[in-house]
Amino acid sequence: MNTDRRTLLKAGAAVGAAGVVGASANRDVNAHVARSESWGEQTAPEPYDDYDVHRVAGDGSGDFETIQAAVNGATPRDLILVSPGRYTEEVEINDTPYLTIRGTDREEVVIDGENERYNGIRTTADGTVVENLTVKDHRGNGVYWTNSVTGYRGSYVTAIRNGVYGIYAFSSEKGRFEHCYTSGCKDAGFYIGETQQADAVITDCLAEQNAMGYSGTNSGGNLVIRDSIWRDNAVGIVPNTLDSQEGAPQGHENGGIRIENNEIYDNNNLEVPMYSNAYAVSGAGVVVAGGVGNDICDNTIENHDKYGIGVIPMVTGDTNLYRPRNNAVMRNRVRGSTRADLALSAPAAGNAFSDNEVGSTRPTFLQRRDGSFGDVWVFLNVLKDFMQADEIGSYPQGTDATVEDPDPETLRSDLDEYELADPETEPPKPPIGGLEDV
Repeated sequence: MNTDRRTLLKAGAAVGAAGVVGASANRDVNAHVARSESWGEQTAPEPYDDYDVHRVAGDGSGDFETIQAAVNGATPRDLILVSPGRYTEEVEINDTPYLTIRGTDREEVVIDGENERYNGIRTTADGTVVENLTVKDHRGNGVYWTNSVTGYRGSYVTAIRNGVYGIYAFSSEKGRFEHCYTSGCKDAGFYIGETQQADAVITDCLAEQNAMGYSGTNSGGNLVIRDSIWRDNAVGIVPNTLDSQEGAPQGHENGGIRIENNEIYDNNNLEVPMYSNAYAVSGAGVVVAGGVGNDICDNTIENHDKYGIGVIPMVTGDTNLYRPRNNAVMRNRVRGSTRADLALSAPAAGNAFSDNEVGSTRPTFLQRRDGSFGDVWVFLNVLKDFMQADEIGSYPQGTDATVEDPDPETLRSDLDEYELADPETEPPKPPIGGLEDV
C-alpha cells in the first residue's frame, strides 16, 4: 500500500465523517429486494439421448487408464465414467464441449495433485459437467471453468486443500454448483468471478476451513447463493470489487448477488492458509466490499469476531475507491458478533437495512437511517486491517497441514444430497436447462 492509497483512504474517512453528522435524524427505511426475487430459477435439463460411455480405470480394466486419454477420445455429449482410484494427472478440456466427467464413487475417485500439479480439471469448453468425485492437493485449483465458457456445472464434488480455489468459474456464464464441499483454499472455496451476467446458482454446498468460503470479484447478474453452509472459514461470503479484473465495480451493470437462506457461522478461523485480502476482512459472516446491488436476505448468521454482515468500501489499484451502493440487507437473523451484527462503513450510498433480527449495529439505529451514511469507526477498523495485511504483510495464518480430509458421515448429514444416486447408468445431461442443443 503506497502513500496515494493511504491518502485516498483517509479522504474517504473524512467524507464518511461528514455524512454521519448529516444523518443524525432517524427515519424509516424499507429494504427492497424485488429486483432479484426471480433470480436463480433454472429449469431442469433434459438428459442426452445420444452419447457414448468411456470407462476409465487405472488398473487397465476400462477403455482408458487416464481421464485425459478418455477426454482426448470423446465427442460432444459423451460420458467419461471414472472407476475408483487415485489419478495423478492434470485434466485439460479445450476442444470438446458438453462432456461429463463422472466418478462412480465420490470418496474413492480421487484426482490427486500431490502438491505438484496446478489444476485438477481445467476446461475452456462450453457445457462441461464434473460430478461425484474428489479433487485434492493441487497448487492452484480443484475444478476450473474459464475463458468465457457458456454452461458449467459441478455436482457432488469434494475439493480439499487446493492452493487457490476449490471450485472455480471465471469469466463464464450459465452455471451451477450443487451438493459440493470445499476446504483448505488460500483464497476461496467457491468462486464465480468477472461476469456481470452470471446466470448461476450455488446451492446445497458446504465451505469450511478456507480463507474465504465464497469470493466473487466483479460478478453478479442473476447470481444466487442459497441453502448452503459457510462455517469455520476466516470469512464467510465476500462479493467484492477489484480493478485487477474486468467489470468494476461488482454488480453495477445487472445487479450483484442474492445471498439467501444460508447458515453462516463461526467464520473466525485464522489457522487456515490465506492471502492478505482474506485476512483484512476476516471474522465476518458476509462482507460486501465495494459492491453494488447485492441482496442479503433470510440468512442465519452467528458468532463472528467482527461483523455478522459488513458493507464496506473497497480501495483497489492504489487509485480507485468504490463505495458500496444500493445493497439491501433484509430479514436476516444475526447474533453473537463482537463489533456489530450489522455494520455499514463510510463512505456509502443508497443502501438499505430492514427487518433484521439483530442485537447491535454500527452506526446505531442503522435500520432506521439513510443507508448512504456509514460509520467512520467501521471504516477506520477496515483501514487498520487492510494496512496490517497489505503494508505490514504480517498476519496470523495456518498451513495446508492444519486442514484434514472431511468426515464423509458429517457431510452426509450436512448436505441435503451427498452423492449421485446412480452414477453407472444415469444418462449425462447439460449443465442447466436450456443448453441441450450443441
